[in-house]
Formats: sequence, C-alpha cells, structure tokens
Amino acid sequence: MHEDIEKPQQDKESDNPQKEVPIHKDVEKPQQDKESDNPQKEVPVHEEIEKLTRMVRQATEDISQGGFSSEGFSPEYKELALAIVECLKNAKEIYDFESALADGNLSGPVPGRHNYFAGPIKDLYYKLRHLVWQAKEVAKGDYSQKVDFLGSFSDSFNYMIQELDKREEQIKQQADEKVRMAEIQNRRLKKEMEIQMLHYRTYQDYVNSFVRFREQYKLMMGEVFDLFQEKKYDEGRLLIAKINDRMASEVIIRKEYSNNVFMDAAMTEIANACRERQIEFGGTVYFPPEFMDHADAVLEYIVDFSELIYSIMDMSFCSGKKIIIFGKKKNAWFSAGARYTADEGEFPHELDVFIPEETMMILHRIKKMADKSGNILNVAYQPEKRSFDIALHINSAR
Repeated sequence: MHEDIEKPQQDKESDNPQKEVPIHKDVEKPQQDKESDNPQKEVPVHEEIEKLTRMVRQATEDISQGGFSSEGFSPEYKELALAIVECLKNAKEIYDFESALADGNLSGPVPGRHNYFAGPIKDLYYKLRHLVWQAKEVAKGDYSQKVDFLGSFSDSFNYMIQELDKREEQIKQQADEKVRMAEIQNRRLKKEMEIQMLHYRTYQDYVNSFVRFREQYKLMMGEVFDLFQEKKYDEGRLLIAKINDRMASEVIIRKEYSNNVFMDAAMTEIANACRERQIEFGGTVYFPPEFMDHADAVLEYIVDFSELIYSIMDMSFCSGKKIIIFGKKKNAWFSAGARYTADEGEFPHELDVFIPEETMMILHRIKKMADKSGNILNVAYQPEKRSFDIALHINSAR
C-alpha cells in the first residue's frame, strides 16, 4: 500500500453524505430539551405568513375594499401568495356581481370564465335574464310563457300568468258585452227613427192626398149643387158616385192596424204600397195586455220585416197577390207574422229562388236576432200552394 495516501476519517464533514441543510436564519430551531421542559410554548410565526393572514382576515371583514397583491413576498412564499390573491380576487368579483344582482342590475360585468366559484350565481343570473325577457313577452300579451327553472318561484310566476290571462279574458268579455249592448241600443234607436219616419211619411201622404183632392172636391161638389138646382138629380147622383170613387182611389184612408205605434206605422206603409201595386192587403196585429211589455221587442224586426215584404211585392211570375199580416196569442206565446199568396202563377221550387239573395240575407238576419233573444222564427214556403209564410213567436216568460 501507498503510504502517502491518507486514510479517510469517518468523522470528517466532507465525507459525511448526510450533511445537514442549514435552517433559515429567521426561524429558530426548536430544542428537544426545551419542548420537553415547556410543551405549551408557542412557535414563532414568520412575518410573511402574518401578512397573508392579515390579507385574508381583511377580505373576510370587508372584501369590497379589494387591494389584494402578491408583491413584496419572497420567492419561498410567492406561489402561495399568488394563489391566495387569485382566490380573493375571484371572491371580490363574485361579491361585486352579487351586489349588482341584489340591486336589480342585470347589465353589470359578469365574472370571467375562469372564476369557477361563480358558476352557480352565473347560472342564476342567466335564468333571471331569461325571466326578464319572458316577463316582457307576458306584458305584450303572450300568456303562453312558462317558467320551470326557479323552483317554487316558477309556480308563483306561472300562477300569475294564468290569473292575468283569465282577467284579460274577463275584461275582453265585459268589453265585448258592452259593445254588443251599445250596438243593440244604437240599432234599436235607428229602427225607432226609421219607424217614426215611416209613420211621419204615412201621415204626410194622407194630408197631401187630402189637400190635393180638396180643391177638386169643392169644384165637383159645386157642379153637384148646380145639377140639383137644375133638378138634374140623376146626373147629380152619378157625379157624387164619381166623387166617392176618386176619393177612394186618391185619398189615403187612415186605418189603425195595431195597438203598437211602431207596428201600426209599418203596416200602414205596407198597406199604402200594396194599394199602389193593386195587391190585396189585410190583417191587424193587436198585442194582448200581458204582451205589451214585449211589444217593443218587435221593433228589432219591423224594418227588416218590412223590407222582406217589399221584396216580394213586385214578383212578375204571379198575379192575384194577397198579403195578410196577423197576430194571435196561444198559451205563453204571441205570434206575429205575414202570409203571401197568389191566385195564379207558378212559384219556384226553392225558397232562395223565390226571393232575391239580398232578401235571403234579411231573412237570415231576422232568424239570428230571434235566436239571440230567445224567440222563434218560422218560415214556411209551399210553392205548390203558392204561399209563403213567416211568423215570429214571442215568449212572454222571457
């Protein structure tokens, strides 16, 4: 063996592979004998740990102040500081977002996609935005909107929509009913005016016809007087007969056809029109006392009824025409109607050919009015008998 080679010593530090890592100068290495002598003694805390602790405590007390930073930390605690600061910034972002939501502000900034803690509140946020849109649609009248993503609130919201829908439907029905009643009243007033005009024209025709004939009557009666003075009695009697004939043809005879003024005026007008067309006319409509309260209800039909009669007066395919208007009581019903017949001619087989299309529309209108008021309208067309009957049955119990 070489003598110049020194044998390694086991206690030398350079040969010891378990060389001890030096402890940070600020951290005191705990002594075993001290711990055993005093086990309750607190271990000192590093000042950077204290700084992080103050930052977290400040955030828990008032996170709205912010100001979280990882600056000033040593490399040994830098990574921990960065993680804590990021967590606190995310928490503040959520706090600011929730504060805006609490104030009803849905237009504020939304937490970023890397803020995973904000996932549930962001989900609620988007549901609230959709709910706002649905509420606007409901305000526009779309009651088909339904909410099913907000638990018990969804039930309340959906119930509110149902109630709004019901209330709006009720309002519409009430408005429609008021409009309908106003239309009925306006139509009634219009018909009353038309009947009054009929009555006035009838009376005016009567007065005018009498005025026109009066001068002729004076002259003709003067001739009669002269003939009698001359003892030409036969010629005088012939002239008187001639005067009566002219009076019957030229002077309108005022006759009462009904104890209801509107029905009487309409029938008088129809009678005058029939006389001009050489159509035989007759009949009366007298309402029993217990039906007088319902007599005005006939007003709804009188003008349409008159138009219907006028439309069949001028038919050229028949002759010997007759129009009879009648009224009769049976049990709780009172019937008022008209019958049109002809002695000669051939009636079409179908009713819609017998009367014009416009008149058929009037007939349908009368039928619709009768159905609404709880009355009954009957139409009987018998072409083989050359007859057309229409009757309105009024129930006094309604």
